[in-house]
Amino acid sequence: MQTTIEGSLSQTGLGYGSMNLREQLLRSLDSSREYRHAFAEEKIRSGLAAQVKTIRERREMSQSQFAKELGKSQSWISRLEDPNEPIPTIPTLLQVASKLDIGLQVRFVSFSDLLDDLTELSPESLYVPEFRSDPKLFPRKGPTSIWRGAPPQGSKAEVVDFRVGLLKGRHPDTPETIPIAREA
Repeated sequence: MQTTIEGSLSQTGLGYGSMNLREQLLRSLDSSREYRHAFAEEKIRSGLAAQVKTIRERREMSQSQFAKELGKSQSWISRLEDPNEPIPTIPTLLQVASKLDIGLQVRFVSFSDLLDDLTELSPESLYVPEFRSDPKLFPRKGPTSIWRGAPPQGSKAEVVDFRVGLLKGRHPDTPETIPIAREA
């Protein structure tokens, strides 16, 4: 049984025909209270699974590597990324957020906000940068790379901003000198 949001749409006969997605969803939500609350639960289930997977993939990690970073097993990560598994508890999500150095927001919203969130969904909207990599908090000019630990061997880096641990130097794989961010 498909339990993703797209699967839920296909089960209700909603396609991507002449009506836009928001209108289609609104008609379905208007059909019953039970449908609305099942929809809200499914959005949480599918959204969290997709977001965890997106964060892991954007960090270029396998499930095993990600599990090691979180201090969990690979099968635990697999369940976290599976929308058919039970929704993780808030303490579990807080633990994941802490390990990844990202925030967590849990709040009640209107169904119009759920629709807005769903219809504006994109891969970029699922990714959450770590605190020091958040461009809204620490804007950077030009191309950047994130180094974990010491700068790559063969790089010639100098610290140019102690506040956020910015380095400027030459990465061994890049012919030109570029600004490079390093986590503090």
